[in-house]
Amino acid sequence: MKVKIFLSAVLVVLLVSCGKEEYMPHEYIGDVVIDDAQDMVFLQKFDKEGYNTIRGNLTIDNVPDMDLSLLSDIVEIYGNLTINNEYLTSLEFLSKLERVSNLSLNNLLELQVSDFSKLELVEGRVSIRSLINFEGDIVFPRLTSIGSSITINYSGGTISFPAVTSRLNKVSLERLSGEFSNDFLPLVNEVDYISMIRCDSMKNLSGFRSLKSTGELLMWGNHAISDLSGLENLQSVERLRLIDNFGLRSLDGLENLSLISEQLQIADNGYLNDLCALAPEAIPSISSQAMIEYQVFGNLWNPTLENLQDGYCVYTY
Repeated sequence: MKVKIFLSAVLVVLLVSCGKEEYMPHEYIGDVVIDDAQDMVFLQKFDKEGYNTIRGNLTIDNVPDMDLSLLSDIVEIYGNLTINNEYLTSLEFLSKLERVSNLSLNNLLELQVSDFSKLELVEGRVSIRSLINFEGDIVFPRLTSIGSSITINYSGGTISFPAVTSRLNKVSLERLSGEFSNDFLPLVNEVDYISMIRCDSMKNLSGFRSLKSTGELLMWGNHAISDLSGLENLQSVERLRLIDNFGLRSLDGLENLSLISEQLQIADNGYLNDLCALAPEAIPSISSQAMIEYQVFGNLWNPTLENLQDGYCVYTY
């Protein structure tokens, strides 16, 4: 009897450990594709069977008036989650989702509410495209690991990954119309490639405030940003490319950058007159011996490498 009581106590401890509700996996084996009104019968059966895990891909295509709450018990998807539905207004049916291989949200033109409150792991990539009418927040508060990349294109709203700490292969942002969150990626130290292209609402880079190194940082056509504040922890970059950022006045924020190893391209930033954050005492790699590709032109001030070495880093007028 004592043994039984002890084992029961251990079971109770395991079930309540970690402060999270445990569940018994009930797996559906195979891909789930919702692309026709007749799939409602399948969803009703899926819900009745109590499936909470999919060993395959879940694809939700452009079908109106579909009751996706019948998928609301899903906790794990060992495959891709792809949603491409211009009628969908809410993602609350994903409120229990904890892990997925890849996450892709496309053309959610009517989206108003999202809920990724329990998502902890994306094994591969996160892709968010064409949420052009979205004005709310998409927050991943528990997501700590993304296996490869984040791509966000043509989207509104505020998107943030405040708990992610994993190294990323790529972060690609293009034509963001919503506010750039201060908590976009506040804990990530290393990204192989970062591009920010025509994000007109981006005013600072504090969403990358823990970034220490990157293979390439490309900023092209971000007209609202006036300096690079938010990158104060950046120490090394292989290729730094700043092109056609019309509002850029200075490179303030790069004072701790100590290594540019391959390319420095600062071009066509019409009002940029202060490059003092790249003074030689701040960046030892800029020297006559450095084998980097140096391209500085089309700005209000276009110092040569020798100008920077001699301290002529700002143009006053």
